[in-house]
Amino acid sequence: MHNLEMDPMYLRRPTPLGSEENQWEKSVSFDEPELPRLPVDEFPEPLPEFIKGLATATETPPELAATMALAVISAAAAKRYSVQVKEGWNEPVNMWFVTALEPGNRKTSVQIACVAPLIEFQKTKIAEFTPKFKDALSRNKSESAVIDKKRVQMASTKVEKEREDLIDEISQLETELTKIPAMPQFWTSDSTPEKVGMILGENNERLAILSDEGGLFD
Repeated sequence: MHNLEMDPMYLRRPTPLGSEENQWEKSVSFDEPELPRLPVDEFPEPLPEFIKGLATATETPPELAATMALAVISAAAAKRYSVQVKEGWNEPVNMWFVTALEPGNRKTSVQIACVAPLIEFQKTKIAEFTPKFKDALSRNKSESAVIDKKRVQMASTKVEKEREDLIDEISQLETELTKIPAMPQFWTSDSTPEKVGMILGENNERLAILSDEGGLFD
């Protein structure tokens, strides 16, 4: 059996409240935390020059431009590169940032400048993709018209064997119906979680969500 009277913890006297052992460390203020600055110069060129130039032009903290720029780069590298932490352990290069600033701190100006290359790339891809999209849309409409005509024919026939054959034919045509592909989209600023899931599914799970508002957290 355990004898409490012989237990060193039981025999130890409580430490006086005012003693040096009982002194707490200085509290960290939530209002004015002393945080280290982001080492912008450690980034590869031309990122430091872009970040510092944009911060100077917009009179904003360089951390704002840095986080926005890194988010855009993350979207460009997603599903194309991964980081091997060690053998058998790979991580995607997706990055998540929250830069909290009061209203009126020119977040929108910084976002527009950082997203510009992504918008330009998206426009180029849409222009390249448009002929394919229009062809698929046209084929889908024509095939749908044939299916509709077959369905009217099926509904009007009184011969059961002919009706069953038409139903099978319609089912096969619908299976082979040309799918209309979605236009490329690589970024969004205001989408519902359901819409984000759809966009990800249509774009090989690559999407940047960059917003100057906090609505996403709702």
